[in-house]
Amino acid sequence: MFKDHKLILCLLCLLLLAAAACAPKKKPPDRNFFVLETKRQTDPVRDEPQGILSVRGFDVSAGFRGKEIVYRTDRGRSQSDFYNQYFISPGPMLTDLTRQWLEDSGMFEAVIPMGSHKKADYILEGAVTSLYGDFQNRGEPASVLRMQLLLLEDDRQDYRMLMHRTYQERVTLNGSGAEHVVQGLNKALTRILTRLEKDMAATLKNNIDLQVP
Repeated sequence: MFKDHKLILCLLCLLLLAAAACAPKKKPPDRNFFVLETKRQTDPVRDEPQGILSVRGFDVSAGFRGKEIVYRTDRGRSQSDFYNQYFISPGPMLTDLTRQWLEDSGMFEAVIPMGSHKKADYILEGAVTSLYGDFQNRGEPASVLRMQLLLLEDDRQDYRMLMHRTYQERVTLNGSGAEHVVQGLNKALTRILTRLEKDMAATLKNNIDLQVP
């Protein structure tokens, strides 16, 4: 009798497991991945190429260092979006985009990454201090990007600071989705790199003029 009771319990457990396996499973929400992009709106600033530029890896403030897209909501609170992420971490992605932009500018004989075997004449360092979608004012959502950029000259004895600029852009959005935030950041980055290119061209020209006897 005890064996029959035990057998019935085993059969019931097997039936419950089979039913659980056949039950419809809820599909988890899909995650979306984005990359930032830039597009030139004007022709590059093309002067006589001035040596080799090395672009060092940009530092990113801790709150924006992860791959999740960050939003600022009411009362200045921040939240990250697990389901909408950058395909590449912001630091390497923004570094590569800046390096490619400056290479396309024609200002330098070459634009190289940090760690290259070539000796650089100039070094660009950067820090990203803001990178988020701003929804603190629900009636006017925006993308915000703020970068600090430092241009140094290597005179083979020491590094000499040629330029230090802080660039900030705020782009009003037409919607509240993650794709709108990314589109706004693309516009903000394009504007910043356009200004950076002009500022660097002017700085290099002044530096050369000062060196001419």
